[in-house]
Amino acid sequence: MLGGALGAGAIRATMTASEPIAGGGAFVSIYHGSINNGTAILRSGLDPSRGTTFVTRDRAAAADALANHYDAVRGAGTIIESRIPAALFDRVLAPLEFAYKGFYPYAIRSTEIGLRTSEEFQLWNRYIVK
Repeated sequence: MLGGALGAGAIRATMTASEPIAGGGAFVSIYHGSINNGTAILRSGLDPSRGTTFVTRDRAAAADALANHYDAVRGAGTIIESRIPAALFDRVLAPLEFAYKGFYPYAIRSTEIGLRTSEEFQLWNRYIVK
């Protein structure tokens, strides 16, 4: 749903991770690598009361969390995708994106976004792919 409380901003011409969505427009896939809470996230969304949560446009960066996070159990964990309309991504999340090298051994060159506010969590949760 475009509009509503989050509104809709201009789509950035340089967006490369966008694809068409039903009803026109484009979306940006944003991933979260959950080492131990994937089922609950798929059911209820990310919980803002747990504090800042990191998401990324790069599926490999989410996989890095599952493979290299110090609390991860190899073979466990879940990558959850949220497909956010590009206009909303550009307005709310793109300004928060920063460089990310991954967990030790810091082998990736990517970006991530820290979700901190209720609006950011609600945006990600609204478009989770189930």
